[in-house]
Amino acid sequence: MRFVALVGVGILLACAGCRRAIAPLPEPETRPLRLSYEHLRRLGLDATIKGRKVRVVSLYANAPDYRPTPSPARDGNEGIASVDDAARAAVVYLRAYEVSGDTTARREALALLSFVVSMEQGDGEFVNFVHADGRLNYNAVSSRKSMSYWAARSLWALGEGVRVLGSDGVNELDGARSALERTVARMRREIDAGRLIAGSTTATAEALLGLLALQRAEPSDATAALAIRTARLLVPLSTGSRTAPPWGARLDHPGASWHAWGSRSTEALAVASTVLGRPDFAEAAKREANALWARFLLAARIPAAVSPDGNATWFAQIAYGVSPVVEGYLALAEATGERRYSVFAGLTAAWFLGSNPAGVIMYDEKTGRTFDGIDSGGAVTAKSGWPGVRVNRNAGAESTVEALLALQRVAGDPEAAEYAMFRAVGEPSASLASVPQSRVYQHPRGRRLVLRLAPDGDGLEIAAPSNENEIVTLTYWPAANPPETR
Repeated sequence: MRFVALVGVGILLACAGCRRAIAPLPEPETRPLRLSYEHLRRLGLDATIKGRKVRVVSLYANAPDYRPTPSPARDGNEGIASVDDAARAAVVYLRAYEVSGDTTARREALALLSFVVSMEQGDGEFVNFVHADGRLNYNAVSSRKSMSYWAARSLWALGEGVRVLGSDGVNELDGARSALERTVARMRREIDAGRLIAGSTTATAEALLGLLALQRAEPSDATAALAIRTARLLVPLSTGSRTAPPWGARLDHPGASWHAWGSRSTEALAVASTVLGRPDFAEAAKREANALWARFLLAARIPAAVSPDGNATWFAQIAYGVSPVVEGYLALAEATGERRYSVFAGLTAAWFLGSNPAGVIMYDEKTGRTFDGIDSGGAVTAKSGWPGVRVNRNAGAESTVEALLALQRVAGDPEAAEYAMFRAVGEPSASLASVPQSRVYQHPRGRRLVLRLAPDGDGLEIAAPSNENEIVTLTYWPAANPPETR
């Protein structure tokens, strides 16, 4: 065991005349995480829709020049931009403005929300894609007028707009309030019929986040009741148990696979617990986090999908599959007061900072660019110890936005920010069914953290670390006896 002694103020004064120099204090182990919106701003484009000046976010930006690029032919030439991306980008800018008061972020958020409003079709349903000339894409399957993912994300963005900017701020946008009211009414029809939005836990959870943001800003019995009914649709979808696959995963329907991409039901239920004063929703949120997500941390990697029988599909790994887990853990930390969830969020967010199968830093703190993903089938990467992967170094809207959504939350949470610097020790597990009972994570400077399954079945607990290479800091204050001081 190594010891580092820090000398107190009294000794520093007493030894002012000593010949031997006092050693400087050690540097902090965790530096602040830098958030950059530069690349997201570069992806922003001006557009005109039905005579309305708006901002959109380009779908793609290919390496090495990262110029904004429309949807390619392989995707059916869907268009230059989508509500899916613009709505989430608006949430990013709203959060940035909320923390910093940056008026540029506020302007970007309002311009993106204006685009969202322009895509609403007068009945609470939305079209998703727009072409460069301002024409809406009514025909693509991923764009057709509907109450689907893009409508749910529109509700999320508009709800956050009301929460952050207030009624007056949202009312700056012509038609925004009426579009929001129509979207809530359209959502109510689905929920009252007992249907998930688009048959999806993802879309339903994201719409619920918007509803909860609205409830925070403008509390009403009607909004709270709709939010409760929505949360109740998500609660029973947890399948399996701590010991039986798929380990508490929330599935769209029986027999469906769980997918990491957009798995925000844990976050939505945790936020519902906080906003609505419903501890039972937090307990429901913990089921997936304490069983399935705990296996991710013990396995030292996040799968792209998990089948009902527990088979993991490890690739492709993308920001959209990591961000919801990070934000879900942080929402649980807020809802329960259990700070272990902040630690787990940080360990998960480490994927962006290099703790991934490629050993590559996916998020560039200087530009705010995030690579589009990691897939299998590449050359052996000796550095990572995880062979056969390749990095897609393009940096499109979704990757950039989802990384910022997660890292904004991490940067605002001291424990999450600290543990984002830790890395798993040892080889990752080959399957989720055979994860170890514990896993060591280590800081680059040697400090260790041990996660292990809690004996009471309540997910993971943080065990006492090994003393090997542990640094113990002793603080000395002036002694009455000079020899003791020396």
